[in-house]
Amino acid sequence: MNARRTENQKWQNRRWWLVLCVSLLILSLAGCAGRYGKLVYDEAVDQVFDNLKVLPDHRYYFSGPDSRPDAIIAIDKRFTLKSDYWKPVEMTTAKLKHWIENPARRGRFYPYTYGRYILSDKGQRIGLWYSLRDYRAFATVKMLGDTTVQVSTPIQEAYRWRRTPFSNNMRDHN
Repeated sequence: MNARRTENQKWQNRRWWLVLCVSLLILSLAGCAGRYGKLVYDEAVDQVFDNLKVLPDHRYYFSGPDSRPDAIIAIDKRFTLKSDYWKPVEMTTAKLKHWIENPARRGRFYPYTYGRYILSDKGQRIGLWYSLRDYRAFATVKMLGDTTVQVSTPIQEAYRWRRTPFSNNMRDHN
């Protein structure tokens, strides 16, 4: 009788662990749930910025130093950007020219530009993204409501290349 009771206890312990693991899996997947948009490359976005065109129906924000931002976004005025990190700016052609053509800024990066449309979870154009480095692998677009969006800022180079126990980058930092 004791052997049978021990087998039942083992089975109940396994069942309890199985329920716990399944519950944790469901909770972790629920934490990832949300309405996410994306960044989509289009040469037309590069041309908007390279031609110094300021869109009147968009609000402009930047990330990085005031003198040479890492990225610039233009969000359609029908949408609200929720962010503590993007800095709003009253965009003018002169300011855009200073940022786009700044030799100190261009010298830090490759000569290519990364113009992207910011799309909602339904594929609707929310705005434009422009940077001299490809941050798309690190950028997220999350819809917080029908007209509220959250766009992550570019990750700093020091953070990106930091060696971690699980990293496989070949860049050596001392």
